[in-house]
Amino acid sequence: ADLENRRVAAMAIRSANVDLQRELIPTFIELLRHEGDGQIRLAVFDTLTDLGPQAAAAVPALANAMRVDFGGRRNEELHQDYRAALALASIGSESVECLRNLLNEQASNLRAESAMALGRIGSAASVAIPDLIKLLGDEQERVRIDVIGALGAIGSPAVESLLAAAQNSDDTIRAGAISALGSAAQGSMLREQLLATVFKALDDDAPQVR
Repeated sequence: ADLENRRVAAMAIRSANVDLQRELIPTFIELLRHEGDGQIRLAVFDTLTDLGPQAAAAVPALANAMRVDFGGRRNEELHQDYRAALALASIGSESVECLRNLLNEQASNLRAESAMALGRIGSAASVAIPDLIKLLGDEQERVRIDVIGALGAIGSPAVESLLAAAQNSDDTIRAGAISALGSAAQGSMLREQLLATVFKALDDDAPQVR
């Protein structure tokens, strides 16, 4: 029940052996559901991040932790959301569906952090490409930036969707698609189509596209 004892235990677990950390995953899940102390929560996020795919059982609890604020100042809550997103990214493909759902959240930081996490997962998150394409026109610049980065990191599986988005009537979407193609197109087999799209964009009416 003593807060300082809980904090000491949480920090000690950070340096414990992997077998013990795996054994404690159900405890970590309970802490994410009920623990209000930011220091303890951050230690849990970091431990789950280190465990990576071995922490797949914690995916629903991590997603819930991003949706629910657990006390403290707003900046602390936002930082917890970011660290939870990093843990989901580290877990990898088992997190993709949860992250796709989080892309629909009203809070813009959740949309941005979920996009960031999907980008870190990379090509294994290709099923989320249509969801990310929709957010190229998001009203929040931070979301758009993270979506562009995510589509670029997913790489060649995103190229065809980005080529289509580069023809969209919305100039913000066209600009985002062209930006993402700069990274996603590396190694793509669609070289001629890519060059034609980029050359056409040089004459676009919208300055941000050019």
